[in-house]
Amino acid sequence: LTLKLMKKIVIPLVMLLSLVGCKTEKLIRVATRGCIHEEILNAAKTSLKEMGYRLNLETIDNALLANSSLSSGGIDANIIQRTDDLIAYNNRVSKRAELTSAGRVYLSALGVYSGTKTTLEDYNPGDKIVISDRAEDYERIMSFIEEVFTVTVFTEQEKTPNYRQTPLDFLTIEYMNPDLIPEAQKHPEEAFYIMTGSQAYNSGLSYEHILATETSNDYAFIVGIRRGEENNDRIRALMKVLYSDEIGDFIVEHFRGLIIPYR
Repeated sequence: LTLKLMKKIVIPLVMLLSLVGCKTEKLIRVATRGCIHEEILNAAKTSLKEMGYRLNLETIDNALLANSSLSSGGIDANIIQRTDDLIAYNNRVSKRAELTSAGRVYLSALGVYSGTKTTLEDYNPGDKIVISDRAEDYERIMSFIEEVFTVTVFTEQEKTPNYRQTPLDFLTIEYMNPDLIPEAQKHPEEAFYIMTGSQAYNSGLSYEHILATETSNDYAFIVGIRRGEENNDRIRALMKVLYSDEIGDFIVEHFRGLIIPYR
């Protein structure tokens, strides 16, 4: 064989041998709003890579667009919404385009944060509690206030409850733009402030400022997927990592106890 012909044979052979034993990573495409969702998923990348998966993140700040992209196959999953948001989306689309949840990931829980009062027992009739002025937050916040502040009043003659006061019997609600509440809490003029864990985290607050925390998981953020793909290997790998002790511990430590992992 001539030298030129040998080179033609050897070079493709070397390229072929270099591919032998190479493990092709499977791509998992996930849309998020950024910030907390993205930080959690970035923490999951190493474990997924060890399992043979490469996680690609796309920031979409609109749940409708993220769900439309998921329905059309543009992405494999999204972490951008809660269960109620997903149900609302499914009610607007055809059966074929419906989505489902692969599981809950974390809860940005509501918390009562100290203001001029440093314990819940310090409240007095007429004390103000500052909450979000967004209409869509009202039901959730009032349910939380009811859970935290409802008081059972006893008669002097009996040791049994006589009646239960509702929060509005002794608290005054002040409404505020939710984006302004964290800064207002740092220079408090009112008794208590209510905000989510993500609001508190983004403003530099820590768990020590919380007097009470929401216990319901109804508002946890979920992994949205196409219906019927619950057993897809990519989705199963993603959920396995997100539900691992490693990611659970990361969420607690990294977000200073303000974000609660669902596990």
